[in-house]
Amino acid sequence: MCGVPGITLFYRNFLETLHTNLGIPVWTICVAGHELPFPSSQEGLPDNPKLYNNVKAQVDHKMAFIKSYVPRNRKIFLIGHSFGAKMVTELLKDEQVSEQMQKCVLLMPTLERFKDTPRAQFWLLMLKVGFIYPLILCIRSVNTPSPCSCCQSCRCPGVDHSPICTSALVA
Repeated sequence: MCGVPGITLFYRNFLETLHTNLGIPVWTICVAGHELPFPSSQEGLPDNPKLYNNVKAQVDHKMAFIKSYVPRNRKIFLIGHSFGAKMVTELLKDEQVSEQMQKCVLLMPTLERFKDTPRAQFWLLMLKVGFIYPLILCIRSVNTPSPCSCCQSCRCPGVDHSPICTSALVA
């Protein structure tokens, strides 16, 4: 389970290493609303603001994934980083998850009074003003489009960066 921001790409090398060395399936689940589904996916982002700013809804999102995609007879290892550790501890309250769990690892856990921390206040504010979705679009676009024509370095498609590009400011 990812921490905040809940972007799975951050964990890619770690997860690939686990998969290679242990030879077991590895799944990662983003924090709901922090990542777009793959373009090939039939899934979309649910239009439900409560899903994105409520711990219980985030836990329910992870629970739905486990119950939908992880075979019930399969033992699972739950690893949670930061806020993801809080979600793991909440998932363990469910009887099915508890029975399936073989091991649980909490990496730098955020367990109590999370919403009172300065970092949590920042991310909760960003969630409320809708910052995460545009950020995801920008991060995602960095890997795919060609550079803009004004300076050959900007990577956000469909956006005129000429007023902010260094070459445009010098000219």
